[in-house]
Amino acid sequence: MKSYPQLNFGLGDTANLLRESVQDFVSAEIAPLAADIDRDDQF
Repeated sequence: MKSYPQLNFGLGDTANLLRESVQDFVSAEIAPLAADIDRDDQF
């Protein structure tokens, strides 16, 4: 998963924490399933 730390728009600690939490969730829960979902044309 790519990370773009240079794209900090000064949104503050709360927004940064949310972004990091979403990134962690997607990396752990969505990314491992992505190939199967694409292959099976599921959504």
